[in-house]
Amino acid sequence: MATRGLFAVAAAVLTSVLAAAGVILAVLGGDGGATTAFAIGVAFGLPSVVLGVVVAVRRPDSVVGLLLVLVGATAVWLTVGELCGLLLARRTDLAFAQWYAALSQGDWMFLYVPAALLMLVFPDGRLSGRRRRWAAAGLLAVPPLFMLIAALDPAPFRPPFEAMPHPVRVPEPCLPVLRAVAFALLPVFLGLLIASAAAVVVRYRRAADEARRAQLKWFALGAAFLPLTLLLCWAGYLFLGGPEPAVVGLAAAALAIPAATTIAILRHDLYDIDRAISTAVTYGLVTTILLGFYTAASFVAGLGAGRSSPVAAAAATAVCAAALSPLRTRLQRWVDGRFYPARQAALTTVQGLRGRMHAGQARPEQLERAPSARRPGKCRFPMARRPPGNGVHT
Repeated sequence: MATRGLFAVAAAVLTSVLAAAGVILAVLGGDGGATTAFAIGVAFGLPSVVLGVVVAVRRPDSVVGLLLVLVGATAVWLTVGELCGLLLARRTDLAFAQWYAALSQGDWMFLYVPAALLMLVFPDGRLSGRRRRWAAAGLLAVPPLFMLIAALDPAPFRPPFEAMPHPVRVPEPCLPVLRAVAFALLPVFLGLLIASAAAVVVRYRRAADEARRAQLKWFALGAAFLPLTLLLCWAGYLFLGGPEPAVVGLAAAALAIPAATTIAILRHDLYDIDRAISTAVTYGLVTTILLGFYTAASFVAGLGAGRSSPVAAAAATAVCAAALSPLRTRLQRWVDGRFYPARQAALTTVQGLRGRMHAGQARPEQLERAPSARRPGKCRFPMARRPPGNGVHT
């Protein structure tokens, strides 16, 4: 096995040890909320770790498997860190506890780094191009710098370290400079994440072979579950008054992203990815529009019947139900025509011929001569030609 594959396996083993340590810390800490967060973090992280090992074993020369492992390992590490912080928060006299509290203030950035690096190197595992190398260097440099600056900020620590003293006192004249740098690092980090996502789009446009394009489509399909989290959060506030359903979206993304990445690397021809993306985009647009309809209808009906009135809810539901079927059909046609014009042209041609056949105006043999809906001319379908002999298909 190549060195990268060995690193992936070693990282998976360390993640398992870290998860076991988290179980012990959960028992010692006795905090129900932190224990629940730890269980969720492990459940979200383990699929990525397991599938990362599978990719690393099958493709040991690629760094994709190692990064998949690190995506899950980071989630486990941060939740275990919360449990460790509950125990260290009681020891305000320890220098180690003070530094731990200080450095943990900015560690949230590391949660995004492995996924962003994965977008930069997918699918071949190489950093091709100067811009991608600069983006990778920024992703590795900005989070530690931000964490250090956050540790030096004299503001009170976030829970559970409110009573923890700061290990280092920064001179007062330096504080505006440090805070300005920390504030500037936030849009820089956001720009690096956007650049990582844009690298996938650029690589797709420049891909010459269909296999590479199919791999990138699989990866994009998995990443599409992240907007689902926002939609579920929106729906949660509409129907439940809180963002709890977003956890379902996070769980789906935690499983879909590593699963789609694994399929893209090992079996990109497993399923018709174009059809899957078309369906996912269509239902995503339908959900977004219907949520918008429901929000607007609830607001308008609530002006007359009261914001929490059953009449307002019933009216909003009726509007969404009436719009669902025609909206989905029209959006499916629009998505197919926008993303897959050749396929939509062929389907339109076949549907038009079928309508004329039912009306007695055409025969199946005329499919070969049916005009294409994509551009002027004729759309040829060799499979529709009559076979030699007696004309009976076998």
